[in-house]
Amino acid sequence: TSMTDIIFGNRDFDIAGLGWSVGRDPDYLFDFFHSSKDAEWDYNCPGIHHPELDKYLFALKYWRWPNGTYITTIDEMVQICWTAQEYLYYLTPYMVTYCEVATSAYAPGLKSWIESLGYGSWNDWTTNWMYWEDNPGALIRHANPGPPDSLNPGHASSVYEWEIIGKIYDGLYAIQPFEHYDVMWAMKDYTIEPWSEPDIGVEYGQKVTVTLRHGIYWHDGDPVTAEDIKWNYDFIKLCNFARYSDILLTYWNTTIIDDYHFTIYMNCTGIWTVYTYFGSALLFPEKVWKPFLTHPEDAETWQCWTVDYDDWIYENYGEVTDTGDLKCLVGTGPWIFIEWDTMAGVARLVANRPGAVWDGNPGYWAGNFKREDVDFSGR
Repeated sequence: TSMTDIIFGNRDFDIAGLGWSVGRDPDYLFDFFHSSKDAEWDYNCPGIHHPELDKYLFALKYWRWPNGTYITTIDEMVQICWTAQEYLYYLTPYMVTYCEVATSAYAPGLKSWIESLGYGSWNDWTTNWMYWEDNPGALIRHANPGPPDSLNPGHASSVYEWEIIGKIYDGLYAIQPFEHYDVMWAMKDYTIEPWSEPDIGVEYGQKVTVTLRHGIYWHDGDPVTAEDIKWNYDFIKLCNFARYSDILLTYWNTTIIDDYHFTIYMNCTGIWTVYTYFGSALLFPEKVWKPFLTHPEDAETWQCWTVDYDDWIYENYGEVTDTGDLKCLVGTGPWIFIEWDTMAGVARLVANRPGAVWDGNPGYWAGNFKREDVDFSGR
């Protein structure tokens, strides 16, 4: 805490040491080195000001030049990123040192340990596809590095919470673990186009048209369509979930083309925000969350993980369902949530296979949770 006060608040130092864990998206270069970030409690604490570098960092962050010209190809963006880093090679006061990623440990007999360069083996490709060699369906105990507070996807913020609930959700895309390129996941394709309507206050916007994959089901057995995606974004905006600030600040509308095609309109530019949308597309199934339309302020504090799904559906719709142990923490992902025993400090999930939890469950769309092709090699 003292170091944080000195470096980001007082800035009373001649030399300081910082440790960063940066992701694969290079827009953090804007956050660290753009002149607009030279402010108290902001990241550009060394105070770098360079007009030419600023131009490239702006383009890197927002996928358009400061004069408004859009950047439309990945090749152009790669050149911008490289040029910005070349400037930083000469300008930065940082001496960069890299540390190796810690290795995760597993009990003997566990298979599907996926090493992801720069991220280590503790990743979704390991935890979702791991199994016991001699008993593939047996219990696996995962260590959680800290205590959760809430499992509500509109409120949960710590890694301890998403260590649990992240396993029940899918994103529209995923990151291939070996070379870290994007792979289509709950979607089959997408395009990004410039969008501008000054009459409604959108000067530099973008529209993203997505082709949704067929055969995806919520854990309650309902099929996923484009209407679910529109509902999800509209609901996030309505409830004003602070966790999804990027969506709150940029979301304009989603239009439905058909059951498997839709277009999202965003009052922003840049793929980094698009990634936020892709990762947050399948969090709030309408049947579960619709009762909060009349009082959205209560959605963020709802303990959905404690509420029996069948009881909730009957109470709000008069519909009789029989989904076994299913709770209202419902997603489309590879694991189905069963319970969080706060006294024991244990959360229990089961693999999303056909018939899991209840007879009507169709199973996970991704090959019914097959492990044979985690590297997309076709073997």
